[in-house]
This record gives sequence, structure tokens and C-alpha cells, in this order.
Amino acid sequence: MNRKNVLTNPIVVVLISLMVLTFAPLTFGQAGVNTIAAPPFVLGDLEGRSTTALESCYSEARAVVVFFVRVNPATQDQGHELARHLESEYKGKWEGLPAKVLIVAHGDSDAIRKATQGITLPVLRGTDTVFQTYGVVTLYTLCVICVERASNGVIIALFDAPVDIQSEKVDVAVQSCALSDYIIEASFDDETETNVFKKPDGSLLTNSEIFTSGMIDYGFSKEKRIGGSGACVEIPFPGKIKSRFSIGLFGADLSQAGYLTMWILGQAGAEQFHIAIEDGNGVANQLLVSDYIRVQRSCWQRVDIPLRHFNDSKKARPTMASAKFSPLDFKAVSNVSLQFDPSSGEATVYVDNVRFHEWKSPEPISPTPVQGEVVSGEISIAITEAPRSGVYPGKGVIKGIVKGLSASDVNNYRVVIYSETDQFYVQPFEDNPYTSIRRNGEWSANIYLANASYAALLVKQTGSGWPLWTSPLRVLPTAVDGVEIIDMDVVEPGFKLQQPD
Repeated sequence: MNRKNVLTNPIVVVLISLMVLTFAPLTFGQAGVNTIAAPPFVLGDLEGRSTTALESCYSEARAVVVFFVRVNPATQDQGHELARHLESEYKGKWEGLPAKVLIVAHGDSDAIRKATQGITLPVLRGTDTVFQTYGVVTLYTLCVICVERASNGVIIALFDAPVDIQSEKVDVAVQSCALSDYIIEASFDDETETNVFKKPDGSLLTNSEIFTSGMIDYGFSKEKRIGGSGACVEIPFPGKIKSRFSIGLFGADLSQAGYLTMWILGQAGAEQFHIAIEDGNGVANQLLVSDYIRVQRSCWQRVDIPLRHFNDSKKARPTMASAKFSPLDFKAVSNVSLQFDPSSGEATVYVDNVRFHEWKSPEPISPTPVQGEVVSGEISIAITEAPRSGVYPGKGVIKGIVKGLSASDVNNYRVVIYSETDQFYVQPFEDNPYTSIRRNGEWSANIYLANASYAALLVKQTGSGWPLWTSPLRVLPTAVDGVEIIDMDVVEPGFKLQQPD
């Protein structure tokens, strides 16, 4: 086998100011998964007599919720009311979960004390550096950190609106971190081909081993990993023949497992492949990844698959087209694999933290595209809603969001939209090809319909003006003088991002 080195809780902190409460409720800040490693800041208490390392919470919980808040005398009373309400609200909901909640406050010391008087949640003092690093550009931000390991936390959700902080969306994010104990996990951090699956205590469940077919030359990536340490596995599929990346389990008894979960990132986005399980009797069933998530190139996503779906003839199909559908025997699992068909073309995907969990269902993270960064500070764009299929002169509305920009920086960026029919046509007009981004990162435009796809490019001005764009094109542009193409997203007609219930 060829090898290569490649590039590789709830701590609910709640205070909202009178100023904030006088505005109309904002929209949901971010649903789903971000792979921003949580910075290991050491925070002082209000009196400055002691400090607390944020990562010390990781050994006590799987979900850590931090509410970053700026407090002043004019907002302290209203902040106190909301803090007290949310503390009582969430303590009841999250009782028994392996989660911690804390408040990181910044501002006038006396106002902070009054705003948190009687609040039993830990209250720590933040700094400008802390707030900037966590991307807190408003008066408050709720940050949900998923603790993958005792020394590593990954920010999976940010909330920046009162209606969302008090909604069940926070519960979904927190509970998704606090999964039931997993039976085995392949984290790929050791960058080895053998002994891949391990138990939570570090011991081996079975002598598991990676094997491939179809000219796959996989490797390990430290740059694309989940969180701030370790590695993930990079899997390039050649697209010429049917290919498979597998981890052998050699008859492992997973009859007590209820879910298979893994984190997936695409090199280009929208990669299509199957996830398959084979038992010791040679029965092998597969599920299409796009039935659970739409693979993104700008953010990791966790896919949660109930194992019963592999035994559901309406959802799964045999890996061999000629085979008759039969249920898997989970008392003797031979392997778990990713399978690519030649029709899908060349593709590279990154996979991390493959786990088999107990029967208790994990609360799902949004199984749809999420706007987020692969690493801290990266900017991304995503289409959240696309018009129906059609052709000129039919028109419809396309919507999307940009993540990673501060409100003061949006004027330096624009969105360029293309509708694809026989070719790609710039939208909404050739002499006015730019769509502005609102301060909250959202954008929308009324455009001509497409019957093939819609594309949105996020661009940054590098010259003295905004250039015109060539239209029509046979392929989407990769470079244009006068701007830098930061990121792009392409969706099919009628696409709509579904938020978690």
C-alpha cells in the first residue's frame, strides 16, 4: 500500500444588555459545525486573585458553553434578568449531561458584579484579546465548544441573537457534544495503518487495519484535522475505477452500537460517495452520504447514521449491484468503508473521528451546509436558498451568508453570482455583477433562473475599482484581475439549507 505525507457543558453564559433588547431579534448566528480550535486562554476572576484555564473544563465535560458579554452601567439590570432566567432555564434542561457553563465578561467591574449578582455560574474576566480571538464583535456571543478529547476543544456553534440563545437550537448544539459513550473510535492521530479503532480507555477493541482498493493512495493530514492536534486521513479517489477506503474490524461485535458517526470535509465540496458496512457473512450494504449531509469544502461536518438504516431496504442497497438485499449481522462486523463510483469523477475527502456509539441517539448537528471556517480566521460563503429550475426570462431570489467577516470589513467584499444553463451567466446584470453583503453577513439577489446550477463567488477588491466579469463562460473563473476570489459555493436549483428542528 502506498503512503504519503500530505498537508495536512454546557457553559451557558448569559447576559444581554438593554441596548440589545431594544433591537429587533437577530437571526440564528450559526447552525452546525465549525472546526475552529478553541484557544487555550487563561482567564482571571473578577477580583484578580485566581485564574482558570479554559481547557481545564475539558476534563470535566464534553460540552462547554461560554457566553461572552460586554457589560456597562446602562445594561447591567437587564443583563442580570436574562442571566438569571437562562441559568434556571438551562440548568434544568442539561441536568445530568457532561457539560459546563460559564460567563466571560468584559467591561466595568462594578457593572459586571451587579449584572451577575446571585448567579451561580462561574464568572471570569475577559480581555480585548480574548474577545477578538473568539470573534466577539457585538455585545454578546454564545460559544458552544465540543470537547473531542481532554486536551482539545472545537467550537461547533456560535449564537449571536437573544431569540436563539433562549431557543432549543442551543440544546441541539450542546446535546450533540454530549454523545453517549462510544464503543470504538478511529481518530487517525497516531497516523498508523494498523490498530486504528480503539476503546475510550485507549485499549484496542480489535486489531483493526486500513486497506484500500482501486488505486487509492491515502495519507494523513495535520493541517486539515479536527481541532488543534492530531491528524485526519486524506483519501483521494481517482475517479477512473470503483475505489474503496476501508478499515477492517475482523468480526468485531458491535451489536450494542446504535450509531455510526464521522466528520467529513471535501476538497472541492459536494463530493458524492457511499458509506458501507460489511459483516462476517459477506453481506455489505451502503448508504449515500448526500442523504445525510452535503459535503462542504469550507467546514467540517459530522454525519450521524443510525445503524438500523443499513438494514432498511428503503434506505440502503447492497454494494454489489447483482446482490440481493440482506440485513447485516452487527455481532460480527468485517469492515466499514467509503466507496466511490467512477461516475462521481475524481474527488478528495478528509475523514476524522470515526465512531460507533451506543444505542442512545446522539442529538444531530445540522445535516446541511454550514457556514464556517476550516481554521480560525478563514472566510467562507454558502448559498442558503436557491431559486427553482428554469430558463431566461424567468427570475427568482437567491440567498446566502458569508462567515468570518467583521461588520466593518464587509464593504471590501462582494458576491458574484452565476446561473448555469448551457453556460455560466453572471447575475443579476453583466454591467452590474456585484451583490453587496449586509453587516450580519447575509446577502440576496433577484436573478435569472438556471436549469443546471447556481454559483456564488466571494471576492475581495485588490485594485482601484471593481472590474466587470466575463459572461457567458463554459467554466467558472478561478482568477480575475482586480479582485481575489476567496471562496465559492455551487448548488442545484431549488436547494434550501435546512436548519435543525
